[in-house]
Formats: sequence, structure tokens, C-alpha cells
Amino acid sequence: MIRLRAFDAVVAEGGIGAAARALGVSQPTVSAQLASLEREHGVRLVDRATGAPTALGARLREITGPMAALERSARDLLARSAGSGDGVLRAAADAPAHLMPILSALRAEIPEVAVELRAMNSSASVRAVQAGEVDLAVAAEVPADPSLHRLPLQRQDLAAVVRIDHPRAGAKTLPLSALAGEEVIGREEGSLTRAVLERAAAAQGLVLRSSVVADDRETMLAAVIAGFGIGVVAEHEMIDDPRIVMLDLRDPAVSLTEHLVCAAHRRDEPMLRAAFAAAQAGTRGDLRR
Repeated sequence: MIRLRAFDAVVAEGGIGAAARALGVSQPTVSAQLASLEREHGVRLVDRATGAPTALGARLREITGPMAALERSARDLLARSAGSGDGVLRAAADAPAHLMPILSALRAEIPEVAVELRAMNSSASVRAVQAGEVDLAVAAEVPADPSLHRLPLQRQDLAAVVRIDHPRAGAKTLPLSALAGEEVIGREEGSLTRAVLERAAAAQGLVLRSSVVADDRETMLAAVIAGFGIGVVAEHEMIDDPRIVMLDLRDPAVSLTEHLVCAAHRRDEPMLRAAFAAAQAGTRGDLRR
């Protein structure tokens, strides 16, 4: 293969000297490889006086040309994927909508990357990053931790979700204090939406009543539709469904910040570096509120 590569370079570059420069080796090395190939098969492939291929050399170049191109493609693929392990990016998110633009930009940068997505709440996402179960996560309220590398993506307010026939459905806002008199559909342990809401309620001296606890956002919204009570979501997680209405929580507003996060010791791996660069480019202005 080395001798065929030398032959192909001589023909492609128009001479032994140019081929040596293209391959990054000495001119005698290229000359010796070409001579060895010709001597083994008892043929003449390149006219030494002109550097042009012989008739047989031209036919051989039709074969080696595509081989050399495939080799270059293989080297380019490996160079672009250096440090990416098996070429699969494993990502988790509590809010997949925040992750998708980042992954889309990453695929544009590294088309060969495959992606595995997992939906889990913020606490579970961060634990998965720390355990090495996923490479990257989007999670809310990621703690300052030297073992984690994080980038704030977007701050968003929490909102109440009520069924269309709820007495408050015609309003645009809902005071936080009003939740104390309602059945609130709880979220699972580890949900940052739950933690932030409970912290804000406690600061106001409010006690929230939850007799139904939903394991994820979709189940919570289904419970709202079924009439079990009021749900609470981050505002950009609301779905378009004519059976439910979103009301802004106010007095006070309750917010949380989504972060992109990976293990700190992996932050310079090419795929993760590209993902954070894409996120950085996309978050300008998102934290201005």
C-alpha cells in the first residue's frame, strides 16, 4: 500500500520531488518505493524523464486514485472525530427543546456523530454526567462544582397550567399565593421545578397541597387535563393543547436557569468543545431577563 501511495503521488503531483513534498517524506524515499514496485512486477509505470505515467501507469492510476481519495477521507474522518470515543454522543436533558439546537449545530460541524438522547430530570441528568453515563446534559440550576463544566443557557419563569374550564383559566397570571388554595400536581423527587417552586412557596410562608405526584412533565400535564389540579412547568416547556392554559406565576415570579453541563475533565474533547461553542453562539441575549 505504501508503494502504491508513492506511485499515485508521483503521478498526481507530476514528479518525484513534488510527490515527496506532498507526502512529507524525502525524495529518495519516494524514488525507492516507486522503483521497488516496478522491479517486483517487471514493469515501467513512470517515465523518469518527463514524470508522466506510462500507458500501464495511467491504467494503474485509475485504480490508485480512488484508493488515495478514500484514504484521505478516512484520515479526515479520524481527525474530525479525534477524542470522540466511539463517535456516539450520549446526552440527557430535562428540557429537550433546549438541547436540540445545540445538537443540530454539532451535527453540522461533525456530520459523522451519532446521538443518543435520554430524558431525565435535572438531578438525574447531572448525576449521569458525573457517573460518565452520558457525555453532556441540559439541566436546571446546576450547582457550582469543580468536577463540572457548565454554561448558562436560558433563564425562564415557572408558569401554572390549568384546564380550560378552570375558574382561573381566563386570567393571564396567577399569584403564587393562589396555589396554596389549590390542588397542585406534584413532581417527582429530584425535579428542579419542584424544588424551586417549594423553595419560593416556603419563602412566602405558603404550604402547597399535592395528593397526586407525576413522574415526569408529560404525566403531570395529562393529570391537569384529567382535572386532578394545577400543574407547574417552566414557561418554554408548555405544549400546544386546546384543553389547557398557561398562566404566568407572579408576586413573585419564580425562575430557574438551564445549563449545558459536562464533566470538567472532558471539556476539551472535540465533540464537547464543539457542543459548548454552538451553545455559546446560540445563547447571546437569552439571559438578559
